[in-house]
Amino acid sequence: MCCPFGSSSIPIVEMTSFADKDSAVMSNGEDGPSLAQQAAQQAKGLMGKIAAPIKELEKERARDKKLDELKAGAMMQLLPDGKQRQSLTVKVAVSPDGAMVTWAGTGVSGVMALAAIREVKPIMKSGIVFVSEPTIIPNQFKLIAEDQAVGFEAKDEEVKEKWMSTLQEWLRSSRAGKSRT
Repeated sequence: MCCPFGSSSIPIVEMTSFADKDSAVMSNGEDGPSLAQQAAQQAKGLMGKIAAPIKELEKERARDKKLDELKAGAMMQLLPDGKQRQSLTVKVAVSPDGAMVTWAGTGVSGVMALAAIREVKPIMKSGIVFVSEPTIIPNQFKLIAEDQAVGFEAKDEEVKEKWMSTLQEWLRSSRAGKSRT
């Protein structure tokens, strides 16, 4: 029998908390992250995976809300093309099902599928007369599809930016969705 303060063949175990050290000795004797740190990292990764669909859903809802604002429509000028000689006042809107951009005014109407739109961009002032770099014409933008292009002039830059940014965001998200499938 051994006395309490004498020598013993049984090793003394030292207790340390996980918070005291950044790395602890692993069971095989190598330095590395402790089991608690590994568990925390795995939990963090798992929470990120769980939260990703929620974040994507929130982004989708924000895009849908912006698109809903465009469904209400806005009065704009339909810019002249090869068929018409002057700009006409039209109401531009996204269709209720969110599949088309429509415009209608006195004696004129049109439609362009959102899925067919390749580009949404501002209209640039350029030509032979202008030697300097092209500049953006205020309030004007165009929708470009494979078989048609249509230009609009919004009442102000705020309306133009709202329409352009919402449609561009919709295009990016729809293309990203196609590449995932």
